[in-house]
Amino acid sequence: MAEASHPPKKQPPWRPWAGNFYVQLAAAYLVVAAAMYLRAFPFRSYYSHYGGKIWLTPLHAYWDPRITPWVLPAAVALAASVALIIWAVKTRKTWLALPAAGLAIAAVNAAPGGGRRFPFDWLEHALFDARILFRAPNVFADYVEITRTVSCHCRTRPGLLYWLLGALDRVFANNVYAIETVIIAAAVVSVPLLYYGARAVTKNDAGFAAAALLVCAPALLIFGPGPDGLNCLIGTGVIAMALKAAASERPWLWSAVTGVLLAIAVMTSYLLIILTFFAAAFLLAGAVATGRGRRALASGLIIGITAVAVLAVFQAITGYEHITVFKRAFWANQGLPSAGTNVIKLIAQALGRGGDTPFEPNQRPYGVFVLGNLYATFFIMGVPTAVLYLRELGTVISRRQVRGSLYGATVIVFALVFLAYNFSGLILGEVERVWLFLIPGFVIPAAVQLTRMARGPYGSKALTLALGLGAGQALLYNILLLTVY
Repeated sequence: MAEASHPPKKQPPWRPWAGNFYVQLAAAYLVVAAAMYLRAFPFRSYYSHYGGKIWLTPLHAYWDPRITPWVLPAAVALAASVALIIWAVKTRKTWLALPAAGLAIAAVNAAPGGGRRFPFDWLEHALFDARILFRAPNVFADYVEITRTVSCHCRTRPGLLYWLLGALDRVFANNVYAIETVIIAAAVVSVPLLYYGARAVTKNDAGFAAAALLVCAPALLIFGPGPDGLNCLIGTGVIAMALKAAASERPWLWSAVTGVLLAIAVMTSYLLIILTFFAAAFLLAGAVATGRGRRALASGLIIGITAVAVLAVFQAITGYEHITVFKRAFWANQGLPSAGTNVIKLIAQALGRGGDTPFEPNQRPYGVFVLGNLYATFFIMGVPTAVLYLRELGTVISRRQVRGSLYGATVIVFALVFLAYNFSGLILGEVERVWLFLIPGFVIPAAVQLTRMARGPYGSKALTLALGLGAGQALLYNILLLTVY
């Protein structure tokens, strides 16, 4: 009788709807559509060569539709690519992801027609500077002096990207399309690297889904042909190897490989220095989850020593001075036009160096930028992937058993480091492109959620929907919008 007088509470009728993937996906698209329609935080470009157009913020792009005859065959090729990657997931044939990714990138970037995306704008800028560098007798030791007369990109970046482009330019006799193909191939190699990294921490079939989601991520499909495709390869490699080091019983080899890749990252783009913090966070997560703090400390030391050793040997052989180049890049960055401020720029202004570009009233302030960065990051990974990621993040946080595992700990530390990085304001805009190397960290949890859903009532429909909508979003982006680079 007592039990009958206290019946279990009924679940609120809205809760099943709120937790439904399709409802959440529809809500996410409504938010995206509203932001696009309202042109959230609009400001007029201060770059005269873009005609002062109104950018479709918070995305770093403006409205420029190109509906051409190329759209239909590109859409067919993209659909074939999605079908191929779905087949790869179902048959467990990871290698099929490579041709699928290459075909998808080509289809998305060919759709606007007229060569708007080929050769990639940023690649042409970088190639122009690389050709100037390679006219000098010593492109390594004299890097700082040579780059005084080239674009700001060289002055604010290390030299490895330009040396690679210069070498490719000579090998392919100034054929930019051949160079473009090599860079696309480099971006495509990110896919199997992510697969192995995901397998290391998830211990299930989520690795296949992670590779598939990366193939269909708008960030990779749109910006893979540019030099940021190379950054994606390096960043994915660091993340994958650091995850394997955190999960392995004998992590020494993986730690050494991570250190080598970190050294390459430091010489390619100073943005990639953030990967050091992610690698350390993954090792810490492994120590917390397994209780083997000494092993994690030893792995961290191996990573650091290896990275420093590679940098030191490179400097000894070539005469390239890492510290000198970094100092020049640091202060050069403070003088670039920026629609906001951050801690670094405030320090530069207090010291009376850099940061002297006047603030324009129609540009976005710091707070708007960091919120816009979040929007752009979740948009460019693909709206379905973003919904899957947030669902999985909620699952990890709410379940103690999952939260205490190696996988759960890595998911949490990645989110924390990313949020700290975003709200530091060190990057103000263009994150759709420059944060391409961080997409793998979001894709792995999204893949775990997708794999779990595929085993439940959603079945393979969720997989097909997530991949198809992600690839379709990339196609529409390139047809309707144009980015600065």
